[in-house]
Amino acid sequence: MTYQKEWIAEDKQRIVDMDRWYQLDKRYLKSHKYNGLYTGLAKEGARLDRRDELKKRIANAYDRLRSH
Repeated sequence: MTYQKEWIAEDKQRIVDMDRWYQLDKRYLKSHKYNGLYTGLAKEGARLDRRDELKKRIANAYDRLRSH
C-alpha cells in the first residue's frame, strides 16, 4: 500500500493531538514515568482533553468573578 495524499491532514492532526496530550500529561518532566514517550497517549487523549477543558472553564469563571 502506498501513502495517499488524502491522509496528510489526518496525519498532521494526529501529530498535533499527540503533542497536546504529551504536554497535558506532563511527560516532558524527567520525573514522569513515561518521560520522553508517546506510548499510550491515544488511549489517554479523551481523558486529558476533558481535564484540560474543565481546568480552562474553572480558570475563566474565576477570572470573570475577579473582574466584577
